Formats: sequence, structure tokens, C-alpha cells
Amino acid sequence: MTQQAIKKAFSYSISCYVLIVIALTIYWVNNYSKYARFKGDDSIIFAEYLLILTVIFYLIQLAFIRQIKYLLLLIVPFFTMLTSIILGLGVMTILAIEETPRQTICIYSIVYSLTNILFSLFILTFLTKGRREQINMTYKIP
Repeated sequence: MTQQAIKKAFSYSISCYVLIVIALTIYWVNNYSKYARFKGDDSIIFAEYLLILTVIFYLIQLAFIRQIKYLLLLIVPFFTMLTSIILGLGVMTILAIEETPRQTICIYSIVYSLTNILFSLFILTFLTKGRREQINMTYKIP
């Protein structure tokens, strides 16, 4: 695949990921009470759904770029989850939000999605840059 095709596939996968997260967030904000049985279950169950969605997102990215290490694929979703929790708590503290379940879910999904997009763009930039250097070294004319 050429770099343009990889970037186009990444942009499509990121767009689809954002649309699915938005749809999931809207659905979960309106229907979390059907699934949550205990206090705090609403956020934990939503985070589990986002984690599964993120692993699928990175598997799709793995299909486009074969250089992604499997260990990176397993570490990045958990790292983004922890980063999102810390950033989300920071946002709620700075903005003095009341922490109702709906607000918590909305803020967490926004922060989580942005964090995943930034990490995937970092992976795209890092890996395509390395691939470009390998191609240039392979086809160098003496």
C-alpha cells in the first residue's frame, strides 16, 4: 500500500470510530439505567464497551500497517483508558462539574475518543515515517 492509501484508510477508520463512539455515547447516556444495577456500573460498563471498540479499531489499523507490534496493540488501549480517566477527572475538577452519570459518560467518551485519535495519528506518523525511510534506503541509487 502506498502512503496515500494508508493515510486515506486511517482517516476513514478514524471517522468511523468517532461516529460509532458518538452513537454509543448517545445511546448509553439515554439507556444506561437499563444495564447498570449498582452505583458506578454505568461508567464501568461504558468503559468496557469503549475498550472493546478500541481494540477493534487498532486491529483495523493493524490490517493496514503490518509494522504495528502486537504488544503495542495490547498496551495502547489500556494506556489510553488510564490517560482518559486522569484527563477526564482533571476536566471535571477544573470545570467544577457535578459528576452526574450522564455528564461523566459524555466527558469520558470525548476525552477517550480524542486520546485514541491522537495515539493513532502518532502511530500513523511514526510508522509511515519509518517505512518512508526504509523505502528510500532500499531504492537508493548509488
